[in-house]
Amino acid sequence: YALRSRMEAVLEFLGDGPGDALDAGMGAGRVVSALVGSGWAVSGVDASEEMVVSARRQLQGRAVRLEQAKIERLPFLDESFDAVIATGVLEYADLDDALRELTRVLRTGGLAVVSYPNPGNFYWAWRTHVWYRAVGAAKRVLRQRPLAFPPPSPKLGADAFRRLLQSTGLEPE
Repeated sequence: YALRSRMEAVLEFLGDGPGDALDAGMGAGRVVSALVGSGWAVSGVDASEEMVVSARRQLQGRAVRLEQAKIERLPFLDESFDAVIATGVLEYADLDDALRELTRVLRTGGLAVVSYPNPGNFYWAWRTHVWYRAVGAAKRVLRQRPLAFPPPSPKLGADAFRRLLQSTGLEPE
């Protein structure tokens, strides 16, 4: 549900290309694929080598640039993109550094579509305190290797997140 909702929001905000877009924290490349299908020239990065391999497999034969990189140190020149996307990743990053990097690679007048969990939201609390714990317990019982996530960033309310976006030069809408 969360992945679908974020992808639908990204596509709604960005609309059809052309333009250069970056999906920072692309995971398996679902948003990258959808943006390519909408006429964007897309680059994607993820800190996980496994995710980059998975995205390359999914996007085989499509003209995209996919690299392993942390969102806090993007391997792109200043003002490289008309749009940057960071959904489902900022909560696992050094938030200040990640937002500065996204702003650095975004062209003047470009659009950034970012998400950050609201700790007061029921879905976030349920997912964090019930679902993830249940999945972790099931994996331990089944002796499966758990997914390794970096420690989450501090919880921020909507107003604090909005102020942080503004401090990096982004204008929240």
